[in-house]
Amino acid sequence: MTDKESSIATAAKKFNLPPLTQQAIQHVDGTPDREYPLRILKVYRQNCDSRWMVGTWDEKKQEYIEDGVSIHSLMNQTQRERTKLLDEAIKVLEEYYKYAKKT
Repeated sequence: MTDKESSIATAAKKFNLPPLTQQAIQHVDGTPDREYPLRILKVYRQNCDSRWMVGTWDEKKQEYIEDGVSIHSLMNQTQRERTKLLDEAIKVLEEYYKYAKKT
């Protein structure tokens, strides 16, 4: 475990936070080319797959069924909303790059 992971685990215990479904991705290829903005959006989008593990685990759906009223459930809901918006933005940018390569 890295120092950063250790400090995150310590803070989670101290503040009684539920675990996350995944760790945040911290690296984006910073090559200054025309697709750099798309890479940033894609990494940010991947980070939006992270959810607080709250509620009851549903084996059939392979996901947590949330109560919808806790602050963690509300944060998960905003993550799902961000995901939809970022998916749309990524599609638009990918189409732009396809078109721009043809011209």
